[in-house]
Amino acid sequence: MLTRNSAAAAPDLGGRLSILTGAVGRALVALRVDSSPVASNSGYRIFTAGATLDPLSKQYGGGQSPVSLPSEMAYLPYQELSVELARMVDTELARAGLTGAPDRLRQAPFYLLRRADMPAVCLTLGYGSNDRDRSRMNDAAFVESAARAVAQALLDLDRRLQETAGGTNR
Repeated sequence: MLTRNSAAAAPDLGGRLSILTGAVGRALVALRVDSSPVASNSGYRIFTAGATLDPLSKQYGGGQSPVSLPSEMAYLPYQELSVELARMVDTELARAGLTGAPDRLRQAPFYLLRRADMPAVCLTLGYGSNDRDRSRMNDAAFVESAARAVAQALLDLDRRLQETAGGTNR
């Protein structure tokens, strides 16, 4: 499910949160291409929600968070499964031959990850500010490999959820 078709047509965070909370799913993999002032930043990175302060949460939606529950209420029940999903995605991307950044598994206070009521990761496939990454992301074989790797990780997570029926299995 796409929450935006282009940077110009992107719904605001409240709109993307509405799409997320209205979706019926077992996991969220938010895909993005990043940019960095450091030209050497390259490779994929996978982020999970961390138990850190979300300093921007009160700034969205005209000064108030679009949800009334504290963000921890959404993601904490899924935190371990989110880390497991991140590892599964990492394993499959590496198996497909994609290059990860040295610090490729990280936690971050990303707005939507902290409000997802399912296992959730944000996958940065690379950096548009890095010539090699930009070239790879324009290569159909790279995109296909990345898509297959993410799909396999989601299948692995689904199998894991079925094995532990109940709990977070939706």
